[in-house]
Amino acid sequence: MFFEALRPDMVTILTGGLSWDIYATGEVDLEDGQTLRRLLAEERIPDGSDLFIDSPGGSLVGGMDLGRVIRAHGLTTHVGKKGPRECNFQKTLHGQCLSAAALAFLGGEFRFVSGRSRYGVHRFTFNDASPRAAEKAQVLSASVIEYIRSMDVDIELFSLASDCPSDDIFEVPPATQKRLGIVNNGIKNARWTIESYEGMLYLKGARDTIYGEQKFMVVFPSRGNMFFYVIFAGGRESETILLMEMDELLIDRETIPLNALRVSRVDCNGLINFVYQMTPEILNKMLTARSIGYNLRHSSDAPMFVGIDNFPFEDGAAKLAGLVDVFFRERGSDDWERTRHT
Repeated sequence: MFFEALRPDMVTILTGGLSWDIYATGEVDLEDGQTLRRLLAEERIPDGSDLFIDSPGGSLVGGMDLGRVIRAHGLTTHVGKKGPRECNFQKTLHGQCLSAAALAFLGGEFRFVSGRSRYGVHRFTFNDASPRAAEKAQVLSASVIEYIRSMDVDIELFSLASDCPSDDIFEVPPATQKRLGIVNNGIKNARWTIESYEGMLYLKGARDTIYGEQKFMVVFPSRGNMFFYVIFAGGRESETILLMEMDELLIDRETIPLNALRVSRVDCNGLINFVYQMTPEILNKMLTARSIGYNLRHSSDAPMFVGIDNFPFEDGAAKLAGLVDVFFRERGSDDWERTRHT
């Protein structure tokens, strides 16, 4: 492949970004991983930069090695090719990412396939006529499956590729790309865990996004009332964000005003932290919720907002039910009965 690295354009600089654009074109070969690693080091390209791939395929092993280098440097992958530069703005055109390049693409921390760009796979070929060819093919297949799994992508992708002859290409539909995790459009899957800290139990949901980490926590203290905690990255706009006065919780898209429940709001090195009182009404809605979200904006009719959008909560709701039972068992069943029927 041929790699071309471009420094941040004017739009990126004006929005406070530092990421470079890297364009990778042509067939994948065995050395592409090392070539990209040298380029990143020599040009001092920051982690988290954007890599645009336009390739018909090539070396299967080379594609996986390239993907591992991409992941090691936290690059964001796109399918596309370099377009014209107009008014200090670098344009990107639709591209293709096929065969071995499709595996390399999975190395991106965040992955995008937009517009008319093509993402396609097929059965890999193994040109080996030796007596141990079948054994080697099985080992390589296992390696591909493990690589796909390590990139947080559903291994159903391998089945889709295996079902398509090596002289053809199966273009994975956009809905399937999203379902299998081939693309995440800048948002990784949420992780819900139960943790403890200084006598408190809490349910924590966390997910990484292209804008930074997002967290939502429901806290059960050893003494006092329950509360919930919202954290998201504000970056350079943190001071401006803290001036927004309209706080809203979204439960299955129902909007619940939070201003009267706000306990505190703090900027911790670019991470916005908000604490709110828990109410019986909110707790009961959370116990059956499929998704939650959080909006912060200047007013109720302001079209723009910051916060957390559509945080999947089904797994969180299941864990929350267990915590609620433990919490109220310690406090007394009467308290829980009053809460459930509020």
